[in-house]
Amino acid sequence: MERNINIENISQTVLSGNFVMMMMVHLSGEQKDIENIKRGLTAIGDAMNVSISLMHEKVFSGMYRI
Repeated sequence: MERNINIENISQTVLSGNFVMMMMVHLSGEQKDIENIKRGLTAIGDAMNVSISLMHEKVFSGMYRI
């Protein structure tokens, strides 16, 4: 899948024995909405036997705000 998505930051760690990679991306050049992008990434993840999640920065920040 080719998209106009720029990776701005990557962090990686191991949580509960699972490798976790978090990326902050910039979607301004992407013409499709976030739900279409999620579906495409989920399909890629399924094919690779990995879980891929995508959420808007505002949702992520709200979930992890103390």
